Amino acid sequence: LRVEAAIARELHSQSEGMRGQLKDSTERAAELQASLEEATAQLRAEVASVAGLQVQVQAAARQLAEEKAESGNLDCCVELLRERTAPAGIALAAVPIVLVEGERVSSTRIRQAIRDGSLAAAARMLGRPYSLCGTVVEGRKLGRQLGFPTANVAIGEVLTPPDGVWAVRVSITGGPPRPGIANLGMRPTVAGTARLLEVHLLDFSGDLYGQEIEVEFVRYQRAELKFASLDLLRAQIAEDVRQVRE
Repeated sequence: LRVEAAIARELHSQSEGMRGQLKDSTERAAELQASLEEATAQLRAEVASVAGLQVQVQAAARQLAEEKAESGNLDCCVELLRERTAPAGIALAAVPIVLVEGERVSSTRIRQAIRDGSLAAAARMLGRPYSLCGTVVEGRKLGRQLGFPTANVAIGEVLTPPDGVWAVRVSITGGPPRPGIANLGMRPTVAGTARLLEVHLLDFSGDLYGQEIEVEFVRYQRAELKFASLDLLRAQIAEDVRQVRE
C-alpha cells in the first residue's frame, strides 16, 4: 500500500507539473495571438492610409493639371502635392522635365522608339544604349548543327525592337561586352512556335546554359526571312556574320 501511495503521489506531482506547463503554454499562445492581432490591425491601418494617400495624390494631380492649364505655374502643383503627402511622412521631390533635342523625354516616347527600331533615339533619351537581359535556356541546338551555336534567351512579354537580324554586344554575367549577331523573331525556316532571341557570339566557345546575359542591340542588319532549305539559311548566316565583322 505504501508503494502504491508513493506511486500515486508521484503521478499527482507529474500531473500538476504538466498542468502548470500547459497553463504557461496557453498563456504564451494567448500573448502571441494578441500580438499578432495587434500587428495585423496596424498593418491594415497602414495599408488603408497608403491607399487613401494614393487617392489624394491622384486627386491632387488632377487639380494640379487644371491649375497648371489655367495659370501656367508648375510650382503650385508641387506645393499642393507636398500638402497632401506631408501628413503621411512622405518627402516629395520635384523632378524637372528633361528635354532631348527640344522634346520632352517620357517613357511613352522611349518605348515607341524601341518598337520602331530607332535605338539611337532611345539611347539619347535613356542616356545609355538600349539592352535587355535574360537567362540562357536550352534549345533545339539547330544553330550548332548549322555551324553557328547560339545562346537562346526566352524574352516573354519584354519590350523589344523589331524582329530581324541584329548586330549586338553581349555581356555575360556582368563581364566585358563581346561582339555577336542575333536573330529576334519566330524562326520561320525551322517552324518556330514562339518568339525567341538567338545570339551567336563571335569567336567564343563555352557553355552558357543558365547564365544571365545582357544583349545590347547595335545595328539592324536585315528582316527575318524564311529560307527554302537549311543550306540556304547557313549561307545567309555566314554572310550576316561577315557583315557584322566589318
